Amino acid sequence: MNIKINIEKNRTERKNKLFRGFGMVSANNSSRLLIDYKTEHPRRYREIMELIFGEKGLNIRHLKVELGSDINSSSGTEPCTKRYKDEKAQVRRGAAFILAADAKKINPDLTLDMLYWSEPKWISDIGAENDRYEARYKWFKDTLNAAYDELGIKFDCVSPNRNERAVEPEWIKYCSKRLKEENDCRYDFSKIKIVAADEEGSWRIADLMLEDKELLSAVDIIGSHIYQDGKIAVRENDFVKTEYIHDNSAEDFDPSCPHSLKISALYDILEYYVDEKLIFSHREAERTISRFAPIYLFIGLL
Repeated sequence: MNIKINIEKNRTERKNKLFRGFGMVSANNSSRLLIDYKTEHPRRYREIMELIFGEKGLNIRHLKVELGSDINSSSGTEPCTKRYKDEKAQVRRGAAFILAADAKKINPDLTLDMLYWSEPKWISDIGAENDRYEARYKWFKDTLNAAYDELGIKFDCVSPNRNERAVEPEWIKYCSKRLKEENDCRYDFSKIKIVAADEEGSWRIADLMLEDKELLSAVDIIGSHIYQDGKIAVRENDFVKTEYIHDNSAEDFDPSCPHSLKISALYDILEYYVDEKLIFSHREAERTISRFAPIYLFIGLL
């Protein structure tokens, strides 16, 4: 299948018309085998990494990694970076942060994002909401600092909402505010963009943002996980937000898979960049999403 995209048009159109490339998710310790290659077959590891992140390969532009918490988050367990409150964050326990550091060496322009599937018990056991938020933020902050201290990487984005769970507007606002005010940081955390809310088959976050000006200000990028069939229109509004589409895999475009987007969805997505259509596949057929733009599409390759 040959697909032609007008690159010149992509360069000259306004930002909500730009195609920004493809992204990748590393979660559930799914990258562990790659790190085994790095130890036992370093040359092959480099070849694989070039195929994924290199200009002559997939040229992945955005990498989202799991902030591990020692739980089986679907197909495996990403080790927790802080197993107790006063422990120094350990970013080498799992594979994801090492993968991110090595990927940045191949593509320095790669943007990095971090998302949690669950949290350590020393956080979840805290009853008072604000105290729990502060403990969770400390986990995030200490991990970001450790990733820079040990691996030399800076994160461009943080996804504060728990993966595919109910939206927590107050926590999203809390995390955004604390990052912007943070002084105990290895680099300027105020520049880290907030991605929300990693919902599954829902854009509830967009509705909430239009109802809550503080939340609207806190969120830089609207991110959702798309799995199902259907059409949904995305209209422009007078506020500008970036949109990421996460967590689609090869089977999401397989016509034989009953819960897939099917190949027609791929054409819908590509058609947008060729014909400027604001149409995306979504299971909530005929629902118009709250208006936001620009649209930068990243399909998470699992």
